[in-house]
Amino acid sequence: MSLKTLKSGKAQDAAHVFEEATRTADLGLQSKAYHNRGNALLGIAGAQEKEQKLDEAIKSVDEAMAMYERSMILDAK
Repeated sequence: MSLKTLKSGKAQDAAHVFEEATRTADLGLQSKAYHNRGNALLGIAGAQEKEQKLDEAIKSVDEAMAMYERSMILDAK
């Protein structure tokens, strides 16, 4: 559901779903959830950029980078 949500352009909804998924005890799943939340946040940043909300877009990109870093800490692959 959440990947489908992300691909359909509903990045905000997907980001929320992936945020919830990061709470799992399964570290592999948690890593994937962080990675996919990063993807969703980049989608949000793109929409914010189109709306000229550049400060918000920068914050979304920064948060996306943090999600990717957390993902790599859990699974370097």
